[in-house]
Amino acid sequence: MRAYDLTTPTAATQHNEPSGSFSSQVLSVKKEVYDFMNATNRPNDTSLDYLQGKYREQVNYFGKMRSKADVLKDKSAFFRKWPIRNYSIQSSSVAVTCENSSECKAEGIVDWNVSNSTLNSVGSASFSMLWALEENNWKISSET
Repeated sequence: MRAYDLTTPTAATQHNEPSGSFSSQVLSVKKEVYDFMNATNRPNDTSLDYLQGKYREQVNYFGKMRSKADVLKDKSAFFRKWPIRNYSIQSSSVAVTCENSSECKAEGIVDWNVSNSTLNSVGSASFSMLWALEENNWKISSET
């Protein structure tokens, strides 16, 4: 397993091993993570349209196996509750580890600020996503 610290969206530094064949996967997955977080900042319908193509049919979603449809329902309910969302990844926190050429885990910290007409919530949280290459597209198979 190779671990990478990614401090910018376009740079990867590998630790304790020589450069390997997974560096392009690492960069692709890192871009996917940033695109995913940025998509959640968009209007509800636009966010859901994007997310529709990013999950596998079955997802380990916060510790439970769920269908993609159930995950999207959960996201939709969250988006309705919090229509104004701003997620920002702490770029120095992102690490991508590739088990092989078609499976990579991305972990990091995201700062968030969500609100509606009466409430506001602000904080930071760690995230972990397992990405699997499926028909030349990276899809989320696990999210916590």
